[in-house]
Amino acid sequence: EGCRFGTDMLGSAVACGRIPLEQALALTDKDGLRVGDELARIGFAGSADHRIAAPHAFVEVHVEQGPTLAAAGVDLGVVEGVQGIAWWAITLSGRSAHAGTTPMALRRDPGVVAARLHVLVDALARSGRFGAQMRATVGRVAPHPGLVNIVPSQVELTLDLRNPDDDQMARAEDAIFAELDAMAAAAGVTVERRRTARTPRVPFDIGVQQVIAEAMEARGCTYQRLLSGAGHDAQEFSALCPTAMVFVPGLYEGISHNPREYSTPEACAAGVQVLTDALVRLADG
Repeated sequence: EGCRFGTDMLGSAVACGRIPLEQALALTDKDGLRVGDELARIGFAGSADHRIAAPHAFVEVHVEQGPTLAAAGVDLGVVEGVQGIAWWAITLSGRSAHAGTTPMALRRDPGVVAARLHVLVDALARSGRFGAQMRATVGRVAPHPGLVNIVPSQVELTLDLRNPDDDQMARAEDAIFAELDAMAAAAGVTVERRRTARTPRVPFDIGVQQVIAEAMEARGCTYQRLLSGAGHDAQEFSALCPTAMVFVPGLYEGISHNPREYSTPEACAAGVQVLTDALVRLADG
């Protein structure tokens, strides 16, 4: 699943009702392949009801995917919620030209605008204007035709924005795109943008958080409460039932989605034990 089709948590988002089934099946990847067609191709286009009944509660255990818990020296984390996330696909279009024969003053280079956008979003995220926890990432930049001696005619890029404050997130989006439009106009470049994912901040259930914390204390685990910077299936389930998460520390500065992602067996065991204890407590409650 991953992010191939431009949005995250696609399975749980459909099962829990955020994304309608037909909309999900119509999503395409960078090669224009549809979710529905690809499910059929691999034999996974089933006939079962895609919606699930609301559970009594939902608890998820996951590696933190960041450095906070390891840096604090605690055993586990009680997750209070997930910050807001916005993904954008942006296409900048200019004019292809020969790198050696086209004077700089006569160029309409979308590559320059893409570079300026990258610097802009980094500066805005670091500025504090949109809160201390604003995050901004340009994750993919694809110039076309991508040749050493050709000014690109087009650049496709992605923008990942995260903020625990939804109002600050909206302000950041407005500021970024106002600046982008001005930079593009000055360079003779056009802008197309499409939001591919948007999930608001999701606060987790206080009661389930407390059950998890009590399970940690009973096992003698030290812990820290924190907000998740990454999206998780639990945020989708929170629309159906009381939900919270257990975080396990990751080593190597919390690197994730990488072969070096690592949590010790002891940390994993502690997380699974707390998950089990919390589920038993919730079932008995």
